[in-house]
Amino acid sequence: MMNMVSFCKSGIRLLIFTLLVAILAFGGFGGIELSANAQNSVCNTVKNIDGKYYCSGECFLKGNEIIKVCGETDTVQSISGMSLPFYKVDIEGTDKFYELEVGPLVGLTLRTATQSVSDEVFPVLEEYIFDTDQSCQAKGFKKIVRNPSKENFKSCLVQCNKTSF
Repeated sequence: MMNMVSFCKSGIRLLIFTLLVAILAFGGFGGIELSANAQNSVCNTVKNIDGKYYCSGECFLKGNEIIKVCGETDTVQSISGMSLPFYKVDIEGTDKFYELEVGPLVGLTLRTATQSVSDEVFPVLEEYIFDTDQSCQAKGFKKIVRNPSKENFKSCLVQCNKTSF
């Protein structure tokens, strides 16, 4: 009876060992996709967000109008002298559009409000949700834009990729 128990235990160990080897040897096929989706869950905060980003996306406006955003450049720069991580974002669009956003970085998200904008349409609230590499360095962000006013309603989703560090 004792030999049977020890035989079963060693058999289970061998089975577990074989499964681990199989997972390590053959389990890498989905590893790239898994690590790409899981990388932000590893990072609690983003590093090195200063830089220039190229952006494109879409906006839904009052009256069910949809506009494309392309050729926009967002330049993120830290604000010195603050005890908390605050940033400004200079936005340059097509047709001489410009905007200045300011706000704090909280974890992976920069939450801003518009300080100035060329079309004078206020208020605009924006969230920049950063994508990171494996060392938690910024490589891009998804920008969610909201103007909740009744007369100037706007909601946008814009994808931005870092072009300079």
